[in-house]
Amino acid sequence: MLKTKLGISIAFLGAATYFLVAYTGISSWATLLIVAYVLYAEENEWLKKTVVKAVAVSLFFSILYFVVGWFDNVASIINIIIHWFDKTADYFEIPARLTDLFRQIISLASDVILVLLGVFALKMKTIKIPVVDALIDKYVGNSNN
Repeated sequence: MLKTKLGISIAFLGAATYFLVAYTGISSWATLLIVAYVLYAEENEWLKKTVVKAVAVSLFFSILYFVVGWFDNVASIINIIIHWFDKTADYFEIPARLTDLFRQIISLASDVILVLLGVFALKMKTIKIPVVDALIDKYVGNSNN
């Protein structure tokens, strides 16, 4: 069983990072400390990619959550522009609470994926997420490119 310099199992630390990110997000001090420690002090490539993937997956879903929030703003902007030219036009509306529904789905998907990744990490495995994995392979590692 591979261990970190602190004597903790590499698989356990990778899984703990996923679970911590699922529970607290990427802006908690604990998450930031683990990620910084692993990237700075540890040499295991799998562990480095794992902590970066935990942050990347959470960041992806955070951006998606943020973008869905724009739906209501875009509808408001469209309404303002339409009413400049036609005061009698009907208002363009997003169906009631549709944005909230999408945000809840995104939040649930994020939690489920992070927990599944954590379970897989206990066995030093992963779930392939093509876009995220491609970016991690390109920017994290021992390549000299």
